[in-house]
Amino acid sequence: VELLGGMGFGEEEAREAIQRFHGSVERAADWLLAGRPEPEAPRAVGPPPPAGAAAGSEGGSSGSSAGVAGGEAEELRVEMERALETIVGGLAPDWGACGAALRALRTVVSNILEHPEEGKYRRVRLSNPSFHQKVGRHRGALRFLELARFRRNADAEVLECERADAAALYVARGVLEGALEVLPSA
Repeated sequence: VELLGGMGFGEEEAREAIQRFHGSVERAADWLLAGRPEPEAPRAVGPPPPAGAAAGSEGGSSGSSAGVAGGEAEELRVEMERALETIVGGLAPDWGACGAALRALRTVVSNILEHPEEGKYRRVRLSNPSFHQKVGRHRGALRFLELARFRRNADAEVLECERADAAALYVARGVLEGALEVLPSA
């Protein structure tokens, strides 16, 4: 309740959300940030839509570094799903590589949420061989991290989440967990 309160939600709505999601603060935050929508069936993850249908999934505005709320959270979620569809579309049907990329992204995001004061978790060295192999080389991956509020530093060698934007990071983790739930087995 305290964490959700720190994100600007009232105590009553925070308690309702946590109860609704059986104690999962992450899912409660995702639900509150998305404007308290009714649950929907999990989306299937597959190849990207036909050319032109997902215009802007690799570019466009990544928003401000301020927190997100309501409609902004929904727009952010949609943009993040598009970025993931680009990753998955480039790797399908290699579901093992897809899962590895999504799990690596989830680890990056989760580490920041779990250790917000630790700077080492807010930086990703793009030349790191493991990161490059699992994530960085895939179309859509850097766009996803930009949407999660990562920015390239001056020499473009490091992506850094300068200020841990918990709202955007909770949306990112929720999108990644949703995609991993529906990803076919390797």
